[in-house]
Amino acid sequence: MKTMSIVVSGLVFLMAIGARADEAADYKKLYEEQKQRNDDLEKRIALLEEKDKAAPYVKTEDVPESTRGFLKQTEISGYVSASYTYNFNQPADRLNNGRLYDSNHNEFMLNKLTLILQKPVEYNAFDWQAGYFVETIFGQDAVSTRAKSPDVGSGLFNLGDHGDLEQAYLQFNIPFGNGLKVMLGKCATPIGWELVENEQNANWSCGYQWTFIEPFTHTGLHLAYKISDEWEANVYINQGWDTVKDNNDSKSFIGRVAYNPNDNWSFTLIGYGGPEQSDNRNDAGNAVPGAN
Repeated sequence: MKTMSIVVSGLVFLMAIGARADEAADYKKLYEEQKQRNDDLEKRIALLEEKDKAAPYVKTEDVPESTRGFLKQTEISGYVSASYTYNFNQPADRLNNGRLYDSNHNEFMLNKLTLILQKPVEYNAFDWQAGYFVETIFGQDAVSTRAKSPDVGSGLFNLGDHGDLEQAYLQFNIPFGNGLKVMLGKCATPIGWELVENEQNANWSCGYQWTFIEPFTHTGLHLAYKISDEWEANVYINQGWDTVKDNNDSKSFIGRVAYNPNDNWSFTLIGYGGPEQSDNRNDAGNAVPGAN
């Protein structure tokens, strides 16, 4: 009876060893399977990381280096402006007298699709810089903002009935004093508080002063100097009011001094002068004696 007990105990012991061996085999199998899954996951992550590094839609080798360089240093922006205006006087001609951008009664208007490309230039006392600014608008507002030319048949800067190259100029910083900015081309006027881009004004509809007695743009040379953090001086030499090709042999001038003590206050003194009427040689159809 004692001998039988020893044999039974031995069998139990051997079964326990066998069970542990089976468990060890299972753990090893589980380890190998888990390791395989980890390896597969690492490979997938590596592939995703490599994919993120590559250009998703365009092969960079297909884009010229000059184009990539231009896009890297150019800021591209824009906006869309639309409106609806109703006049309770209900004018028979459906025109709102004395209005500009909001001139159509009981009509929806696509005022502007504005696109801007620019490489800004900052005042710098030590480094030369070069940049540019281009702003085009397409929409019903372009009829009002487009600059006039004596030879209207030339198509000068004509982007169609509802297009306008509103601004286009080169810009440089000359390391003179605190920095001297030089701009050459067509730019928005500095005269007045309201902007040609009426979407940036406090009121979307513009005042009579801006509509009737202020220009939109000037074509010529602009010098700007930062006297200090608060003071800035500007000089403009240009063709005149809203003209690209000059209508006489004389130039017009704008002088501006601005004082900005803080973000809440600004003061500006500005003056403008120059012959603006057309002479016989450049605009015979509208010639005025003594235009120059």
